[in-house]
Amino acid sequence: MDNIDWSSIVAGIQEYKFYIGFFLFFFVAYAIVMIIMHNRKKAANNKFLAEHPDAAQIFLLTHNLMVSENVTVVQVNGGHAHTFRKKGKVGVYVPAGTSELDVDYSHQRHTGRRSTVTQTTGIVKKIVETEPNGCYMLGFNRKTNSFTFEKYIK
Repeated sequence: MDNIDWSSIVAGIQEYKFYIGFFLFFFVAYAIVMIIMHNRKKAANNKFLAEHPDAAQIFLLTHNLMVSENVTVVQVNGGHAHTFRKKGKVGVYVPAGTSELDVDYSHQRHTGRRSTVTQTTGIVKKIVETEPNGCYMLGFNRKTNSFTFEKYIK
């Protein structure tokens, strides 16, 4: 134990200090950018909720195990979709009343060792009627090839 050659260890660290510093710099920069983006998204959602205090929540269907299924809301009433995440579920805020959603559904499954098949509906317009402070689930039925919209009980 007492025969450790510290000079060779220090020389090895100095040889790679550029790469270590490079990695640490990008790790810290990435963390800062993610914090800034999170705060901007949170501020935009808070502003939307201040303008629409009776906004409804629509949770979106997502499965990401062996088969990946995702419903995505691209736009709400022709504007930005204010997304949120609660208890592991993804959702979007919409004003109470009638709203027009531009939605997309994609289904991806693995067919072999390295191949996957992706099916998508493309962007589809969906008109929904929501109650003030309501909670809903937006999904997709593959048998009927149509979107489902139903009241969601938390």
